[in-house]
Amino acid sequence: MKFKLVCRALTFALFLISSSIIYSQTTEEKETEPFNFSGGVAVTNNGVSIVPAFTLDKPAIMFDMSVGKKLTFEPQFRFSLEGVPWSFLFAFRYKLVDGERYSLKVGSSPAIRFGQEEVTDADGVTEDKIIASRGWANEIGQSLVLTKNLSLGVTYFLVRQLEKDPVNPQFIMLNSVVSFTELPKDFMLTFVPQMFYLKIGEDSGLYYSGSMSLANKNLPVSLSAMFNKTIKTDLDGHDFLWNVTLTYRFSNHYYKN
Repeated sequence: MKFKLVCRALTFALFLISSSIIYSQTTEEKETEPFNFSGGVAVTNNGVSIVPAFTLDKPAIMFDMSVGKKLTFEPQFRFSLEGVPWSFLFAFRYKLVDGERYSLKVGSSPAIRFGQEEVTDADGVTEDKIIASRGWANEIGQSLVLTKNLSLGVTYFLVRQLEKDPVNPQFIMLNSVVSFTELPKDFMLTFVPQMFYLKIGEDSGLYYSGSMSLANKNLPVSLSAMFNKTIKTDLDGHDFLWNVTLTYRFSNHYYKN
């Protein structure tokens, strides 16, 4: 019952926040440029997180959306396929520079991560209960388009946990996006290799990961696969992780009447 009330409260908060962003756009922006609303649903065989301790290690379903233009609200809700919550993210991102070749954005994201923990009540009965950990992630990222098929990017994240004895991860990620948009029968192939350095307390690690996505311009679904390989680390976690994900996406643009 408590979990249902939390979900209802989050849904209502999501509605209020997204509505406030919509109506905070200036009249000039509404008249000249479209207002964007997009989202998606993804199902994967293995819920993987960049922070090893936050990996779900089981099949998962993920819901995300993006609303706004220069300032966007991008929440994400992730669950195991059994319906147990994995993490909720409420990301606000602002595009400081949004050029054709260079972009710079900053973001701030309240987050809730869920885990299971054995709890013993006053009668001595022990059972698994869902424990929520609150956090706040801040980011700054930039990207540069080199050609129509290649771009480079770098992003820095700092996560502040709001619990007792917090562990505050921070990491920097370098990536490139290689896209092939003119394949036969309107197919598109995107490859994203990236390397990142993760530091948690006194421990740190260096990792390499990559993802490949296949989509069709005429279909709302895409198929992707990713892997994450440890190069050198002091942190606990798997040496190698991988998953396959099926994603359904939608996107709409709105103009003022």
